[in-house]
Amino acid sequence: MSRSLLPALVTLLVLVGCGTSGETTATTGSDVPTQPAATSDTTGGATPEPGGSPQEAQPPVDGPLEDRRTGEVRFEGATDCPQEYATTTVRSRDFAFDGTVTAIDDAGVTFEVHEWLVGEGAATVQLRMSPPDVPDRSEASPSYSVGTRLLVSGDDGIAWGCGFTRYHDTETAAAWRS
Repeated sequence: MSRSLLPALVTLLVLVGCGTSGETTATTGSDVPTQPAATSDTTGGATPEPGGSPQEAQPPVDGPLEDRRTGEVRFEGATDCPQEYATTTVRSRDFAFDGTVTAIDDAGVTFEVHEWLVGEGAATVQLRMSPPDVPDRSEASPSYSVGTRLLVSGDDGIAWGCGFTRYHDTETAAAWRS
């Protein structure tokens, strides 16, 4: 599916999924379903429907969805690894941290650092890092993007691939920390 159609499909799915069981919706001249307005009491809470509990509004999705991938982050064109990944070799790197990607540009990849696991540094750091691997399938997401939480290690301001940059998980973070 084309990425340009994805926002329209998501909007359509949200509109279709917004109705609740047994509820009728009105249509406007544009044939877009509208939800009946919830009535509020004087305290600002939603008034319960007959025989039910107060309607709760679903919060909007704000920002990227949580990335639940695990293991090694793949980099574009990465083939040879100068050293095999092991948690013991992470501790011998100049740095290792738990961070979230905040920007990707020609200057490098910028991270908001949640915790330094090896070494010390600032709350925000920019590293040279190979571009994310983008699978051939158009529906597949790149191996990392703005908002992806990673465990990153490396030397001399360069994030290493070959398993030394991984998707965040608490077990690996604990192993890197010890």
